[in-house]
Amino acid sequence: ERLRQGSINILVATDVAARGLDVEAVDLVIQDDMPQNSEVYVHRVGRTGRAGRHGKSILLVSKGVSRRIGMLKKVAGHLDNEPVPTASEAEELQTLRLVEDMLENQPSKLAKSTFKAALETDLSVEDIALSAIEMLVHDTDEGQSKKGSSTALALAVGKKDRIRPKDLVGAICNDGGLDGNMIGRIDVLDKISVIEVPSSEIDRLVTNLSKSKFRGRWLKPRHADDWEFSFR
Repeated sequence: ERLRQGSINILVATDVAARGLDVEAVDLVIQDDMPQNSEVYVHRVGRTGRAGRHGKSILLVSKGVSRRIGMLKKVAGHLDNEPVPTASEAEELQTLRLVEDMLENQPSKLAKSTFKAALETDLSVEDIALSAIEMLVHDTDEGQSKKGSSTALALAVGKKDRIRPKDLVGAICNDGGLDGNMIGRIDVLDKISVIEVPSSEIDRLVTNLSKSKFRGRWLKPRHADDWEFSFR
């Protein structure tokens, strides 16, 4: 509902959850694994380009799936094979986008007064600009919101339920209402899964996820403050 209303612009969803979505203006679908069959693929990419609109679909795959890619080409008609961008290419794109944002942004009164105050110091105009850009890049790298202290959230589903980390992320983002960049480490055991989340969000997540199921099983969220994650 929040995606449909435009209050959020990114949604993480499993194939099962995505079947219940009815959102018209989807510009991009990113698939992080191969679909099980052509029907699932068609359903995924069909989320873009509705009502005469244009959209893109990106499928992330590893080597050794050429046969299955061939199956998808028969359905899609055409697929462009592109290598994963290198770190330098990603950095170059990030730089271009930052410059575009700067060109489109109109400075506020606070920004103008801050710049004026900075000019009265020993800093040169170049130093002021570089310092401001460094602050912007740092915020982008670290995320717009700080997670602060974290704690562990336990859910009553695990390997026996065939749940994967990405399923857990989808549930926490969609049902729990938490931004994906605020999720930390994840441990999936036989009967439970434990997820690192901000301490400030744990109570809200327990409340929201108490109404959620995965493949018919209640998630039964609870605090797991003493949990020690296996991955550091």
